[in-house]
Amino acid sequence: MNISAKAASLEHVSTIDWHDIGGLPIDRKDGRDVLLWSAGSPVLCSWCDGWRDAVGRPVRGATHWADVEGPGA
Repeated sequence: MNISAKAASLEHVSTIDWHDIGGLPIDRKDGRDVLLWSAGSPVLCSWCDGWRDAVGRPVRGATHWADVEGPGA
């Protein structure tokens, strides 16, 4: 990738709006994808009798959450 193409692609990057897990709205447990911060890493999860990662493994100890949004959202 050339430098101008790389710079153009970075124009569409947005920061992640992390929130404390204690303030998680109940509607985020409706099965939609949610980004959780757990054990020092972001994890894409959804609620199914508890938080589960993309392959169904339980995710515990999350401290923060963020909605999953596309670039520039």
